[in-house]
Amino acid sequence: MSKPATEPAPAAAHAVTVAPRRSSQVEADTRPIVMTAVAFTGLLAVASFAAGVPGLYAMGQLALLPGVMPALVPVLLDGGLVVFSLSALVLRGRNQGNKFPWTAVAVLTAASMALQAAHVVLDAATITAETYVGAGLAASFPAIVFAATHALQTLAIADAPKRKIRPGRRKKGVPVGSTGKGGSKAAKPTIAPVHRATAAPSSNVAKPVQQVTDASTSIATVPLTLELFDRVKDRVLSGDISVRGAAKEINVSKNTLTNRINSEKARRAALVEGATS
Repeated sequence: MSKPATEPAPAAAHAVTVAPRRSSQVEADTRPIVMTAVAFTGLLAVASFAAGVPGLYAMGQLALLPGVMPALVPVLLDGGLVVFSLSALVLRGRNQGNKFPWTAVAVLTAASMALQAAHVVLDAATITAETYVGAGLAASFPAIVFAATHALQTLAIADAPKRKIRPGRRKKGVPVGSTGKGGSKAAKPTIAPVHRATAAPSSNVAKPVQQVTDASTSIATVPLTLELFDRVKDRVLSGDISVRGAAKEINVSKNTLTNRINSEKARRAALVEGATS
């Protein structure tokens, strides 16, 4: 019996690398495009200044400014617009408030628009529809520059990096020991220092016990033993150290040491009185 013919194995599939399709769209958020917007905004400001000089100069003459003083009117208005516009952009980059410079820009823009429109209306022999069209066109120059500058602040000015709070520094207005979120950290327990006696310990004298206290507990937590009292009593009675200083040295309360010192004085007085009688 003949064996059935086996089918040929399929050819191994070859990996096919497909090149990504290049888009024909222009990437808008690029430095060349942003710089182009900045340059054209500057050109709009220069063109607006040049077109507004005749009208603002005429309004300066109407204000009876002598000599060449009317020429200062366009310099003051448009120069102020440049200064306050740049101030608003810089403050935007610093993440600081820029309401005041933008308010000043808006006021100066409105003044320039009103003066240039008034120049067209006052110079017209008769008021016609063409007069209002011309007044509106003259008033649009400062408004265009104002709108372009305002749009430029979000297009070309990057936000300042946020400051990081270094570890170990607390925020302004947050009390020490506070978490800054309405809660307070619990005070860590501290170990009260204990001054050990230098003399040889006695079998019938209890050794001072080291105790763990929190921040609200007094440091005088060690009982006044005979060993500790013997260390300071002669110095206190001879006046070499004050009671307060001795109490701090052996880590006991001042009242406890004062009572023991008074008892020692009474005991010694009784001994002296008994020896003399």
